[in-house]
This record gives sequence, structure tokens and C-alpha cells, in this order.
Amino acid sequence: MSVYQKVLLVEKIYTEIKKRIVSGEYLPGRRLVEAELTEDFNVSRVTLREALRRLIADDLVVLIPNSGIRVRELSYKEIVEIYTVRATVEALAARLAAQLPNNSLNDLTEICSKGAAAVWKKDRMNHRSLNNRFHMELAFVTGNETLIKIIERLNAQIIGNQFISLMSDSDLEISQNSHEEIVEAIFAGDGGKAESLMHGHIRSGLNFILSCVPESVKNRI
Repeated sequence: MSVYQKVLLVEKIYTEIKKRIVSGEYLPGRRLVEAELTEDFNVSRVTLREALRRLIADDLVVLIPNSGIRVRELSYKEIVEIYTVRATVEALAARLAAQLPNNSLNDLTEICSKGAAAVWKKDRMNHRSLNNRFHMELAFVTGNETLIKIIERLNAQIIGNQFISLMSDSDLEISQNSHEEIVEAIFAGDGGKAESLMHGHIRSGLNFILSCVPESVKNRI
């Protein structure tokens, strides 16, 4: 196998494990067992460890002495800090998107429409996936590479799928309605309103997650 092929293989394993973490298939605290993963991906331990090193650098997994590698569990303080930054940068993305021609926002409206269908079907996991896509698409349309990288990194660290089962039907509807209001403001070219709505949307998401956080996490520094 050439060096180039090895790099591509590491990238493939890294991307797949990251996808499983972000989607909620691998929840915070889960131990990533080398023997299981090498068999699953049919790769050597050297290749797997290189992929895991990249995930450690992304703050998605952590190496715990005498315990191995686990999906990172955020502290209460980290959750608050990440959402505080998200509220600011994603509000900026909404403002920038409102300056764009409407025909550049077709994918955003399509994702929003699919989100509405998921809410109607009460499909929480699909709505969560569409929610992630909505926020990332809003970043992508701005064309601001620095903003995109910041939002992508922050969103990857928020693994909230363990709380999806606690969301009521009304919680899903509120989240979806918020998306639709943001899109409406963006299409109207009202950057100030889009910015304000997005900031409130992120803050509401933080409040919901914190209401679900167990005391053990709240006490973790």
C-alpha cells in the first residue's frame, strides 16, 4: 500500500468514526475498543490509532489512563461555553446569509422543508440530523471559510442526541418553527432580525440541554 493510499484509508476511518459520534451512534462516555474497531473496519491498529489521534485533536475523543479511548463527555461549564460562542457566530452566519440572493438559498429551504416533514412524522433522530444540516448549510452559504470551520468544530463537539428521547412533540415543533422564522427573515433580507432569531434559537437549545443534564455532569468541572 502506497503512502497516499494509507492517508486516504486513515481519512476514511477518521470520517466514519466522527460521523458515528456526531450522529449519536457513539454517545459520550462510550469506550472505543481497538480490537472491535480494527475488525469492524478491517484495518491495522496502526491505521486505526492514527485516525483516533486526529479525533483526539478534534476534542471528540479523549485518552483516559487505565481506561482507554472514550467519546468525550462535556462538563456543564464546557456546554455553556460552547453554546455561548455558537450563539454569536451562528447569529453572524444568519446575518451574512440575509445579504445573499435568494436563489443561493435553495438547499437551505429544502432542508427546512424536510425538517417540517420529520416533525410531522415525529421522527426525532431524522429531525436531529436535518437540524445539524440546517445549521451547517447556513454556514456554508456565507462562503466565509473561517466562520464555517468554527461552526463545524463547535457543532461537532455538541453531541446532544442522548437528549432526543426527552424532547416532546412540542419541543420539536418549537425548534422547527424557529428554523422557519430564521429562513423567512433571511429571504426578506432582514439581517438584524435573522441574527436576533438565530441567537435566541441557540440560547433556547442551550436551555433545553441544561434542563436535561444530570447532576453528575453539572458538578463536573
